[in-house]
This record gives sequence, C-alpha cells and structure tokens, in this order.
Amino acid sequence: YIGKNVRITGGQGVILKKARETGFLVIAESEGMISHGAAINFVHRNEGLRFELNASNASHANLQFSSRLESMSAAIVLK
Repeated sequence: YIGKNVRITGGQGVILKKARETGFLVIAESEGMISHGAAINFVHRNEGLRFELNASNASHANLQFSSRLESMSAAIVLK
C-alpha cells in the first residue's frame, strides 16, 4: 500500500518496479499512481472517494478483476 503522502522519485520507482516483477499487488491513493504500477488506486472524484483499476498491473500479481468490481470503478486501464 502506498499512501497519498508518498512521492514517487527514483528510489521509489525502483521499488515499484521490483514489486511488479515479483508479483506483489500494489494499492495506492494518489493521482497518477495507476500508471506507475498500482493495480488499484483510490482517488477523489466528484467530491467522493473512487477507485481506478489497472488490469495489466494486476496480472503481474496473477490476479483478475471481477466484472462486478470493474463496473464500480471510476476508470479501468487495460494496458
């Protein structure tokens, strides 16, 4: 889990890459983290808390999202 106060710099980027390579599920809560390796990312949208999903990042942890979970998400990234 990567909290909203964590900024991704060179060192943390290496950690995210290693987590992805070894099959860890990465969950985060800041804008843009879905493109930095998070499979699930919590974001504030429309004055509420929503989540984004990245199917490619989840597949590195040998996971698939259910269609029901996908239907509740704010965004789904397939690549």
